[in-house]
Amino acid sequence: MENRQAPPKPRVGRPSRTSSEAIVAEAEALLRDKGFRGFSMRGLADRLGTAPTAIYTFFESKDALLQALAERALADLWVEPDAGTHWEQAIATWMHDLHDTLLDARWIGDLIALTSSSPQLLQGVGQLAERLRCAGVPFPDAALLAQNLLWTVLGFVMLQIDAEGPDLVPVIEQARHQQGYEELIEHIAIGEYDKLYALTVYNAVAGIRARIET
Repeated sequence: MENRQAPPKPRVGRPSRTSSEAIVAEAEALLRDKGFRGFSMRGLADRLGTAPTAIYTFFESKDALLQALAERALADLWVEPDAGTHWEQAIATWMHDLHDTLLDARWIGDLIALTSSSPQLLQGVGQLAERLRCAGVPFPDAALLAQNLLWTVLGFVMLQIDAEGPDLVPVIEQARHQQGYEELIEHIAIGEYDKLYALTVYNAVAGIRARIET
């Protein structure tokens, strides 16, 4: 009888692509597929073909890995506007670009909460504050306004993501049929979030302009 050797068992340990960069890239792919709430170290290990303990060789905890992911994501969020662009257009463009970026990668918004004092985030807010200072806003106000602008965009995006979720869309659509509010419903944005966000950007810029002019 032929003596057949058993196939070698898969190795458990470090991922075959042994680098923190590879783990971060795979973790980002998992976040895109499953979202922030569906992310787990076990799921990541399965994608890498290894055990969760191997990932901890590179990242001491799940939070440490998420921090690395956030830093990577934030590096692409800060685009310095052309110096020749008027500040109002620069701020409006930044708000629209950030809104679109966050909607394309919806997991980023959750990660930013983990990096409220990270160098990447502070650098970006600082760039925004400097642009406002050059527009005539005193730096203490410019710093606070820059943070407020970031929170405004993040808050809107998170609400929009929830509103576009499969559980809430039917509930929100029911508002169209509420009796006694026909005139109001005709003019508010139900599912028209681009229209509502354009107004958010307009009001943000107008508020800054008013501070400069007073």
